[in-house]
Amino acid sequence: REAGLLAQLRHPNIVTLHKVIDTGKTVVLLLELISDGELFHWTPSSEAEAAHV
Repeated sequence: REAGLLAQLRHPNIVTLHKVIDTGKTVVLLLELISDGELFHWTPSSEAEAAHV
C-alpha cells in the first residue's frame, strides 16, 4: 500500500518510485537515480539547520 502511494507522488524533493517488484519473498523498489553525491552530504548537520529545512 505504501509503495502505491509513493508511486503517485510527484515533487522535486521526493525520489520517484518507478516500479515495485514483489517476488512473494522479497519486495524490491526501483527508485529514481540521484547522482549528486551521497545522502549524508544533503542531510542537515545541526538541529538549527534541520529546523530551517
